[in-house]
This record gives sequence, structure tokens and C-alpha cells, in this order.
Amino acid sequence: MPRVLVVAAVACACLVGLEGCGGEPDPLPTPVVEVTLTNLCAEMAEVSCYNMWHCCTGQQIEDALGIAISLEPEDCRRDVELLCQESFATIFWAAVSGSVTVDTAVIDACLESRVLSGDCFQHLSAVPWEETCGRESVRGMLQPGSACVYDWQCVNGSFCAPDARCRSLPTSGQECFGLCSAGLFCNLMANRCEGKRPAGQACYDASFCAQGLYCDFDEEGIGTCAAPRTVGQACDGPEDCLSAYCQPGVCAGTLTTECFRHTQCPGQCATSRDACMSSYDCGRYCAVSRTECYSEYDCPEGQACLADTCDQHCNGQPVCAERWRVVDYCEDTLEIF
Repeated sequence: MPRVLVVAAVACACLVGLEGCGGEPDPLPTPVVEVTLTNLCAEMAEVSCYNMWHCCTGQQIEDALGIAISLEPEDCRRDVELLCQESFATIFWAAVSGSVTVDTAVIDACLESRVLSGDCFQHLSAVPWEETCGRESVRGMLQPGSACVYDWQCVNGSFCAPDARCRSLPTSGQECFGLCSAGLFCNLMANRCEGKRPAGQACYDASFCAQGLYCDFDEEGIGTCAAPRTVGQACDGPEDCLSAYCQPGVCAGTLTTECFRHTQCPGQCATSRDACMSSYDCGRYCAVSRTECYSEYDCPEGQACLADTCDQHCNGQPVCAERWRVVDYCEDTLEIF
């Protein structure tokens, strides 16, 4: 089943705080979200345009949404609502036909968590809406044998087969082509469903391993199901870590500067040479003149506005670390799930 599309992001041709452009009174009050199936797109547009108005440039609106810059809040709401209706067309159709139910409380909580609170750019250890927007909000209602178009119309534990009928997922020992019942995986070597494997058993990818484990490959490329590694342990990639964050010499923890491989984690912007922790700290620059810019409108004619990058100088063996990132309420809140 799909996760619900959540459109929540970006506008205003100048960066502002909690006032409108030019210091005028804010034309958009903080959204009060109360989602129903009939007003879903209108509520998404309210949240999206609130974030847009406060945190984005006009060029970002055009790039992210593929629409002309919305100069007024009502224009933004209209455009985003139309985009939402287009994206949700199949969900609305299925809901009207009774083949799915939509949990609007889940969408409500997701949108609430996406409303801009504080600065447009925030250093956080977790994305505020990651948990709430990761919950399933569309549930299939069609029983095995019913006519279907999409997998997510079928009840949990079934799928829409090539004959356009809901079919129960294969169980242990049955033939499979990528799909199996809960707790099983499809062993493509034998085309049979098998029980997920515990720690210490062989694997070819993470699908072989029990929940909470990953497939750990040695230097010879042989995989073994294993528990993710904790902060400070060596890693080869994010899948190795319980935190899903693997960095060379990274400062670990959100409230400490202690590093596992270095006393510092220095970084320097490639163009400005300013100190940085990530590329979010480095801004943008004009391709030739190298002057600071927010969009191509700030550069001499014919010059692109490029993102500067943060060159990290930590070295040594990568280690698992506490996850942190910069949440950008312009870029990060426009997503499709």
C-alpha cells in the first residue's frame, strides 16, 4: 500500500521570518489542520503555502512545483491544491468506490508536524515529521478474488495479481516472484518463500534477514545477517548502523563535540572557504563571478546559481554516529510518499 502523498513546502521571493515580505503583517496565519477526505487537498495547500511563503525563493517554487511563481497566497493555494488533486486522483477514486479506506487522522498528524515552527533551517537529530508521515494511511478493503487495479486496494496480506484479481501472498514453501507473506522472503534462487533468517545465517541482501537485522558483507563479499552496529563502531555504510548514519571521524552525539576518530571534524566550503559542518552551511554562488546568490536572478546574465559544497576533512575508518541533519523547510517539506 502506498504512503499518502504529502505536499508541504515552499514560497515567497525573499527569505523572511514570521512576517510577510518587506516587513508587512503576515498574510498567512499559522494553519490549524483538521483533515477530512473532502478537504484533504485544501489542508495540504494551507500547510504547503504557509511554509512556502516564509522560507523559499521564487525560483525554488518554480523548480520544486513546476508552476509559475505564486505572487499571492491565494494563487499558491490554488496551484498546490490542483497538484494535490492530480496526485491523489486514484486514491480519491478508490475511496469513493469503497476499495480503500483513508485514515485522515494519520494525514492530520503528518501535516501538523510539517507546519513551520521556528527558523526555516534547523539542526536536528531527527526530521520532525519522519515518524508521523511514515505511518500507513491508505488501507485496502478488497478480499482475495475481488477485481482490482492496484496492490493497495487489496487487504493486508494480499496483492493485485496479473489477472487483475486480489490474491493471497504465498506462504512458506510456495512459489514466489518477489512477494511473500509477512515474516517471509522470496528466495529468488529457488523461487520459494522462506522464513527470514536470524543473526549469523547467510544472506544475499537485507530481505533475507529477520526484522531489525541487516546483511553484513565481509571483504570477500559473503553476507551474514547481523544486528546493526551502535555509535562508535566501524561501518561501511548507513545500513550497517542502528542510527542509519555512518561518517568518517564524525562528531558523535547531538549535544557533544566528542569525536571517535578525531578531536575535531573540520569542514570548509569549496568556494567561500568558510567553516562548515555540511553543505547546507555553504549557500550558493554564481558560476563565474563567484558572488553569493539565492537564485539565477542574483547572477549576471547567463550565469547559473550553483550550490557550494562542504569539503569534510575527517579521515580514518568510518564509524556509526548519532544522526543529525539540517532540516530545510523550503526543500524538505515538499515530498511525495
